[in-house]
Amino acid sequence: MRYRMKIALFLIVLMIAVALRVYSMQHYVGVNSNGFNAEPLYGDEAAYYELGRNVYLGEGPVEYVVWDLWAHNEVPHLHSFWPPFFAYLIGALFYIFGESIFVIRLFAFIISLLTVILTYYIGSKIYDNKIGLIAMFLIAINPFHIFHSGLIMIENLFTFFVLLFIFFAYKSFYHGKLIYWILLGLSLGIATITRYFGFLLLIGLMIIIFIRRKNIKISYALISLIIFLFVILPVGIQTYKNFGSPFYSTSTYMKYVDHRVSYYEPNPPSLEKYLSRPIGELVYERLYGVGRVIVLFPQIITPIIFALLFLSLIFIDRFSKFVLTFFVIFYFFIILSIGPGYLIGERYLIYFVPSLLIIAAYSMKSLVDKDNRHIKHAVVAMLIFTFLFSSARIINFFDEYPTPEQRNILGFNDKDIYEMSLWIKRNTHKDDVMMSDSFSISRFFFDRRIVNNPYPRIISMNLNDYSEEAKTIHIDQAKKFNVSYLMITPRSGDREEILYGFSEFEPELIKNISGVYLYKLDKSK
Repeated sequence: MRYRMKIALFLIVLMIAVALRVYSMQHYVGVNSNGFNAEPLYGDEAAYYELGRNVYLGEGPVEYVVWDLWAHNEVPHLHSFWPPFFAYLIGALFYIFGESIFVIRLFAFIISLLTVILTYYIGSKIYDNKIGLIAMFLIAINPFHIFHSGLIMIENLFTFFVLLFIFFAYKSFYHGKLIYWILLGLSLGIATITRYFGFLLLIGLMIIIFIRRKNIKISYALISLIIFLFVILPVGIQTYKNFGSPFYSTSTYMKYVDHRVSYYEPNPPSLEKYLSRPIGELVYERLYGVGRVIVLFPQIITPIIFALLFLSLIFIDRFSKFVLTFFVIFYFFIILSIGPGYLIGERYLIYFVPSLLIIAAYSMKSLVDKDNRHIKHAVVAMLIFTFLFSSARIINFFDEYPTPEQRNILGFNDKDIYEMSLWIKRNTHKDDVMMSDSFSISRFFFDRRIVNNPYPRIISMNLNDYSEEAKTIHIDQAKKFNVSYLMITPRSGDREEILYGFSEFEPELIKNISGVYLYKLDKSK
């Protein structure tokens, strides 16, 4: 491929990637601002923003929200669900550029584009420029990667480091230079302190090292391991100091609990209790997780490109085998460790998308090399269909993405929460503690300490499935954290039952905004 043509095609694909991601981000919807400045209300965005902001303010990666009630005894507390690297990164960006939503969304956008460029680079280095450009085009138009491109979420960054890890691991195994082993340890370490799923990559790495031990320099592998350990060591020390366990995370309990119940019990779930469940339930949860992967993954890769992954088994080469081996090992342990299968969604399945698209591009190029005019036309049709499918999918994302006024399934919406937060800031003391059943939204708008109220969740399910402690935990937590106010957003007919659960504190209604109710609790009771 001529140099000028290569540069022109690279820039065209990059412009497509930029245009689609800007379009996506412009459709993010907040309460007061949209686009790059949309308030972090999607998924765990508010949690990451809070952690980064507190790092910026010099408090460290701490939360003023208690949601896994059995895990914490005070507010604020060191966050124990995600590794702290992303929080420190956000804090550093705030320190350099000032605190703003725009700064973090722009950073996420840049990471997304770097992933697109890195996909081209790896495809070109492993194969050739044509495969690099095809793979770059496929990730540039991938709807799920586009949707996550500006979210204040950990997936974007982790996907980038997984791709780096795959590249350096491949280079280390098949080219053997020390620099690649050094970069492998560094990329795996940063991936791990970004998300502890990096340890699953380590398991895959150790398995492949064992299989290929005669073909690698063990001394280089040990150097890589030492670098990895030095990168993750500060996080291990921090969590051991604060929780008594290195790399402690409350998410580790998810593999042997029912996620819907675990965070509403007074004691951490135990392995013994998990193993007491019928073996059929344990097997079903894992099989359901396998089913989720099988159903969701073709949607994430897009149907035609997913089919090309199967064709890669015909044209399979050592890079394809290498990536697919890591993919199988990684998701085998994801399914074993994540717990109930319904927790496996697209955010857990995008990590390997860039490297798999390189394999799909290799299959596509192999078809074109057959020098059959009909096959070439079919490949062009595949690319056009994939582009149209991806464009329609990203548009559909935002047709389904509710506005603040539309998010009112329970009779309230985000604007109601926002209006209530303004009232609370004007009429309550900064040290007051709020108990809320909408803490994921409240945490960004409230300038108060928030404790999760599990009671509405409990009464909406079969009470016979819960221990007596789970039915009364709201009372214990209200006393434990000295809760002053109760904010509820009840389903129709549930308000009286919820209030009855708090009757010990004689709740007094002091503010009602649409479907959002604020009660003052008598703490002397």
